[in-house]
Amino acid sequence: MPRGYLLDRTETGTAQTVGTGTAVLASMPAPAAGKVARLEGRALGFDSTNGAAISLARAATIRNVAGTITVAGALDLLAAIGDAALGTAALAFIVNGANIDLRVTGVLTKTIDWAGEITPWTT
Repeated sequence: MPRGYLLDRTETGTAQTVGTGTAVLASMPAPAAGKVARLEGRALGFDSTNGAAISLARAATIRNVAGTITVAGALDLLAAIGDAALGTAALAFIVNGANIDLRVTGVLTKTIDWAGEITPWTT
């Protein structure tokens, strides 16, 4: 059985959310047809108005069956770590055409500056 491998790339980015808005922190191409990938995403958020901070981590399995790209499953790697004021922030992998986006959702009444990254493994 062939072994999977870590791709020699990590996609990174920054964004800002206002209230419960969403923002894409990083994006990468979906796996090729007939392949599967495991993505791990991490995000760090800071609300400079009140000094609240949070970190999030999520993993997902992405498959490409004959050009149809889907998230086969996803879970949080860790509970949100940080201040309770930002505890409802969320991290997700979203299929966007031929790409997979790492998207963060903000918190009501908060303006949060984010940094994030995606690390992929594929077959």
